[in-house]
Amino acid sequence: QIARERRLGGYSKIGWPGIIIIEGEESDCASFIEDMRSMRWQYLTVRGEQQVDVPEGEDLDSYRAFDGCKFEELGRDDMSVLAQRCRDVGLEDLFRTCMKVYENESVENMDKE
Repeated sequence: QIARERRLGGYSKIGWPGIIIIEGEESDCASFIEDMRSMRWQYLTVRGEQQVDVPEGEDLDSYRAFDGCKFEELGRDDMSVLAQRCRDVGLEDLFRTCMKVYENESVENMDKE
């Protein structure tokens, strides 16, 4: 709901490890993070950011990596789904950084933990 109110797109995956990936106006992303922290999560940290300069007069939506302002919640066992969606749009390195997954580790194995 909070993501939709701010026109943010992206994904959240519940459970452990959980992850939230959002995209939108920088100020809206920052506000979203503040709201999430106020909800008394046990642990919430920003592990990666990527900023894209949108030329004046251009529409932000045409620069989004994911499907517009759609925000989707994934299930506990969907880490590999999220990894694939990031891979499909060229965000695999950012995803791996956020998950602290290094070259010799597999994202797919995280679904089983």
